[in-house]
Amino acid sequence: MQTKILLGADVRQGESLIENVVNEAMHDILESCDFDKLLDDCATSRAGLYMKAVNDEGEPAAEDLAG
Repeated sequence: MQTKILLGADVRQGESLIENVVNEAMHDILESCDFDKLLDDCATSRAGLYMKAVNDEGEPAAEDLAG
């Protein structure tokens, strides 16, 4: 617990330092303006890979499916 206090992190009952770091990082991501914009634009935006990866040119090669 001493390490958390020295780092300035909020101490939560039963939470390790790693759990605290992950929780704080996820909170920062979820509360960011970039994430809000991503959610707002998700119905109209397209990923650059999708148009190249999904097409009607034929079945995928067997080696691509093997993973």
